[in-house]
Amino acid sequence: MTVRHLLTHTSGLPPFKEYWRTSKGKQDTLAKIFAEPLEYEPGTKEVYSDLGIILMAEIIERLTGRKLDDLAHDYIFSLLGMNNTMYRPPKKLWPQIAPTEIAENFAARDDRAIHDAATTFRRNADARLGCADRRRVERALFFGAQLWTHWIYRHFDLD
Repeated sequence: MTVRHLLTHTSGLPPFKEYWRTSKGKQDTLAKIFAEPLEYEPGTKEVYSDLGIILMAEIIERLTGRKLDDLAHDYIFSLLGMNNTMYRPPKKLWPQIAPTEIAENFAARDDRAIHDAATTFRRNADARLGCADRRRVERALFFGAQLWTHWIYRHFDLD
């Protein structure tokens, strides 16, 4: 399995495992992912995998020595002027954040809370997009995706 496989969701890792129910922390979760048997030969099938994203975040953090949320702020959100998009937003910003889902079992919580239990285990690791930043993201994705992909592949050996 390569970094390219992780980035393109072709790693062979399963889409999801409920490690957050039994893991005692980040290192325990990583050990379980490393021991997970592949469901298919890497590169032969495209299946979104939470486990692959967790590994990708860990690789990025180890290579840079910085937390993923700090890197996203410095290299993505702030450059695009996305002042209302961040990891683990404070509760005061929740009214400006679109809910991720409507779920009965979360009725007691504010509907802007993170509903993915696995993500909650990862210290609320998914970024919350402020409504005011949506147009910036759309423009950045439209105009920047091709350039960014070309730059990554030109500067890094992903295989």
